Amino acid sequence: MIGEQRHFRFLEKDFDIPAVLALFGNNICLISKDNNKIKIVIVEDELMFKITHFLFEHMWVSLSK
Repeated sequence: MIGEQRHFRFLEKDFDIPAVLALFGNNICLISKDNNKIKIVIVEDELMFKITHFLFEHMWVSLSK
């Protein structure tokens, strides 16, 4: 968010899944490997981090032991 506006960026190429989801600070990071090249997308948005962290915590608790 920049003021009342959102700032969007688009990847030049498709981002292949599966990817590893990492949460750190107030950031979300998607890490994927494609033909021995590591691709990383970092989302620096506190609200998106909080939503993702909330979902992760609730899914983790609901896993069967």
